[in-house]
Amino acid sequence: MVSDDVGIVLIHSLNPYGYSNLRRVNENNVDLNRNFILDFNKFKNPNLDYANFDNFLNPKEPVRHSLLSKMTFWMRAAFNVLRYGMDKLRESIVGGQYSHKKGIFYGGNKKEKSTLIFDQITSPIVSKYQTIFHIDLHTGYGKRGKLHFYGMSNYKSDTLEKLNELFRGFNIDRGSDKDFYRVHGDITSFFMLKYPDKLVVPMTFEYGTLDSQTILGSMESLYRIKRENQFFHYGSLGDKNTSLIKKDFVEMFNPSDQKWKLKVEKSTVDTFQVLIPRFMNI
Repeated sequence: MVSDDVGIVLIHSLNPYGYSNLRRVNENNVDLNRNFILDFNKFKNPNLDYANFDNFLNPKEPVRHSLLSKMTFWMRAAFNVLRYGMDKLRESIVGGQYSHKKGIFYGGNKKEKSTLIFDQITSPIVSKYQTIFHIDLHTGYGKRGKLHFYGMSNYKSDTLEKLNELFRGFNIDRGSDKDFYRVHGDITSFFMLKYPDKLVVPMTFEYGTLDSQTILGSMESLYRIKRENQFFHYGSLGDKNTSLIKKDFVEMFNPSDQKWKLKVEKSTVDTFQVLIPRFMNI
């Protein structure tokens, strides 16, 4: 508790399997931030276009580490960008898919154990409060070293009012922005849908690592995610290749650069020193 009527809850390691095994998915290859579906029984696959990219994204063979292999990826990526457009490609791939169990960004076909545990932990806490400021912390997307704030395009009027009050002076990337892509089954949307009678103010904090707001950075990120997933399912040709795959993948989410870490820490402290007092007064 930080006051009589304000509490702070921190939930770390939603994906303990991923932490232990250096994966961004769980033991079932499920991306948990695509798994927060309110009711899977009523859920219809929103991403049928993903099948168009399955062969490109999920080759069923060991990973080869060579200049030719990377050039082939870039040529196929360029072809798909020209054919479908960057916006369509990004949303179809990164938005979450529910049809290819060994594919990247797989959201599952039922609620995963971690998703259920998160719900069990938060439900009795959220029931005590009428206003919830829900922050989802991520690394990866965006300009390297910058803290991005990703909102939505479908806020209720009272939520939008409080959000604008909280983030006054901060720049928020919203659903109407050109480099914004919609994610299905994300944790912030889940919170809003689960508690329609409460004032839920959700925000994703994203710390950029590979300048993935650009086409080059976005394709490099996709290349690393694709290779890691391919390696997990089909292995690689040589121990050196395995080491490079893991190293590149970890650097994408947890850069070893000390300047990056210090910049991220400072921006986080500075941001929360502004947001927490504001939230306590709304």
